[in-house]
Amino acid sequence: TLPKKTKFDKIKHYVFRGKEDKLPAPLKEKYEQYEFANIELLSGKSPEKVVNLVAEKYNLSKSHSYLVVRECRSLFADVYGFTKASTRALMVNRLFNIAEKCIEEGDKVTEMEAYKLISQMTGLKYQELEKTDEVSDKMPHLVVVTNVNTNTPLTDVPYINES
Repeated sequence: TLPKKTKFDKIKHYVFRGKEDKLPAPLKEKYEQYEFANIELLSGKSPEKVVNLVAEKYNLSKSHSYLVVRECRSLFADVYGFTKASTRALMVNRLFNIAEKCIEEGDKVTEMEAYKLISQMTGLKYQELEKTDEVSDKMPHLVVVTNVNTNTPLTDVPYINES
């Protein structure tokens, strides 16, 4: 018989498919712990400091907090040894999902910020083609994403290489 899937396995299944917003309530709380730990690690805090912060914020034992941090690092690519490019590709995919949601909700400012981050992470650029009332003159509405080298419009995200 196959081993029973853990909460971590189930969360990983959702996250790797970009469906963390569809997590069932019991898994959502655990995912929030992972997300909090990841943000703290990315801000430069040591794993030991993050263990203490997780324990304090979520009222967990130190041993349980160590597990949260270890699983967090695994979930967000530390243990799996993802390359810089694949991690960047995952982040860009999430930003595109955010931009799509902003389009649906009519949030042009956040949409523009998402595309700006995509531009910085991929070497793609955006063109200012249209200004709207909701967006100030200093914040262009993003309409076209182009390849920096060829200046041609893109319909998909290309393979992102290591550089």
